[in-house]
Amino acid sequence: MHARIILGKILLEKRDEAIAIYKESIAPAAQAQPGFSGGHLLTDPEAGKFIATSFWESEEAMIASQKSDYFQEQIDKISPCFAGPLIIQHYMVTARSE
Repeated sequence: MHARIILGKILLEKRDEAIAIYKESIAPAAQAQPGFSGGHLLTDPEAGKFIATSFWESEEAMIASQKSDYFQEQIDKISPCFAGPLIIQHYMVTARSE
């Protein structure tokens, strides 16, 4: 299993808009991608920090999703809510508990 982490700083006045975009557009679009196996949105309302995680059955599925139009479309929707560029990181999931 692999994970993509997207880090950013939300403009405080755009926090609610960013969360709505994630819930109403990004999450449903991710669920339709081959190999997607879940995700989370973490926010720090006071500092404006935003962390989106997505989990993928394989590295290939994760990379393919990022190279697809789907990924750029979602980034384009939410980018106006951020104070700067997003940081995108990839990881191998080495342990998991439920």
